[in-house]
Amino acid sequence: MFIRSSNVGYPRIGEKREWKKALDSFWNGQINEQQFIKTMEHIRLDSIRKQLERGIDLIPIGDFSLYDHVLDTAFMFGYVPERFKQMDNVLAQYFAMARGTNGQHALEMTKWFNTNYHYIVPEIEQTKPGLVENRLLKEYKLVKETFHVETKPVLLGPITFLLLSKQYERHEWRKHLAQLVPVYVELLKQLSEAGVSFVQIDEPILVQNVDDDIIDAFRDVYEVFHRDVPNIISFA
Repeated sequence: MFIRSSNVGYPRIGEKREWKKALDSFWNGQINEQQFIKTMEHIRLDSIRKQLERGIDLIPIGDFSLYDHVLDTAFMFGYVPERFKQMDNVLAQYFAMARGTNGQHALEMTKWFNTNYHYIVPEIEQTKPGLVENRLLKEYKLVKETFHVETKPVLLGPITFLLLSKQYERHEWRKHLAQLVPVYVELLKQLSEAGVSFVQIDEPILVQNVDDDIIDAFRDVYEVFHRDVPNIISFA
């Protein structure tokens, strides 16, 4: 029987807390944006190299983040509150959503389920989502060019993403889900066309007691993924 090893995610902090040091140095103005991005890329690729050396078959990508993976998902799909849309610098906009500015308050931060970790709470409002940038595709290509290896993209699933968000009427969550699913399909199709065969979709909302409407939504959404992107094996 053929068995393949898989890692669900890799800590982003670095062996000597390089991630935190780079983040603080950037915020304090000790390094510029280019230096910050280069340092973060080095940390990310170093984690891939270590997993390759350990013989992991399905190495995750997309588990790394400049700050927070829920914020990454919101940013990738265009859920940027109106108060931040006037900002031209993409990285500055990203961190403004996480930390606020002198004139605009940050997005809320709250605990990740029952852990002591926190995440940035997306604000949905009446935003119509779109695939602003397929960061998973970008990272997949970078790792493939660097190490000549196939990887497994990881992303937060649409149902968990919406149920962890705020600034919309809860009874309208299925309406927002219907808008979001085609965007996920677009992302998955781009990955499939690039050669991706496995995608890990995380839906941790399932650790909670969920009602029948949410169960029905899972059935509907993942049937769409299976139908529209059949060449990718996606699992949650």
